[in-house]
Amino acid sequence: MNVAESTYRPICTLLEGARLYRELQMRVRAARLFERSYTFYALHALCVFAAMAIIGYFLLVTKTTILFSVFAMALALCLSQLGGYMHDAAHMMVLKTKVMNDVVGMTCASLAFMNYNAWKIKHSAHHAHPNQEGEDPDIEIPLFSFTRTRYLSKIGLARLLRRYQAYIYFPLTFLLAYSFQFKNNIEYFVRQLRRGLCPSISGEMLLYGGGFFLWYVLPFLVFDLSKALLFITIVPMTLGLYIASVFAPNHKGMPVLDRNTRLSFLEHQIITSRNIAHNWSSVFGNPSA
Repeated sequence: MNVAESTYRPICTLLEGARLYRELQMRVRAARLFERSYTFYALHALCVFAAMAIIGYFLLVTKTTILFSVFAMALALCLSQLGGYMHDAAHMMVLKTKVMNDVVGMTCASLAFMNYNAWKIKHSAHHAHPNQEGEDPDIEIPLFSFTRTRYLSKIGLARLLRRYQAYIYFPLTFLLAYSFQFKNNIEYFVRQLRRGLCPSISGEMLLYGGGFFLWYVLPFLVFDLSKALLFITIVPMTLGLYIASVFAPNHKGMPVLDRNTRLSFLEHQIITSRNIAHNWSSVFGNPSA
């Protein structure tokens, strides 16, 4: 469903929406829903890192390809938890101060071969304008069309594949982790380097290089060639499929707003989001769920 400025009547004005949003914030704070659970994150992280260490050991000693593949998929599921910590840190939900949360976010991002600032910029733009054409980077997917206008504007390969997008959605999620790890970060570094090299960017590039070594160089040093190739294929593909399955349902299939549509922040969030059932799969993908 495409929501256009000329066809959609807002339920409340911008001022009314702002007032209702403030009231909602007060009620949420009064219910203590924003209180951080340090014990939960500590125990959760302890279990995740312990599991990653055990899985790493079995990856090193296993001889069969099938078992190696299973352990690689299990490692990818644990790796998704680092993405969850990074996400929650960006929302100030893990520790008390911004600096402390940024340290957690940057550490987890580096261990997952991502750049924290690059991802946070993209994620903040998504939250500011979810499902809004030209504003939300999460719906700017080259081979997919979420509105009729985008569908008709496709050219080349995208035009040939547009009628099959429902069928290629899940196969393409296998590439999501590669996009997060390479495309988004490289574009970020290119933008930053155009402004000039500075110590902070140098540090970010160093951390990014460390993540690349951990996930795409080290496997070739500790495994034989066939297992290394299997590792750098299975882990990112499993990670991409799982992350897409956990996060995408919140907005996919919900109304997409025209670029010129102006709604209050509260109304914008409500009509573009779906309630997600609280179950083990959603919690495992996003620790704060």
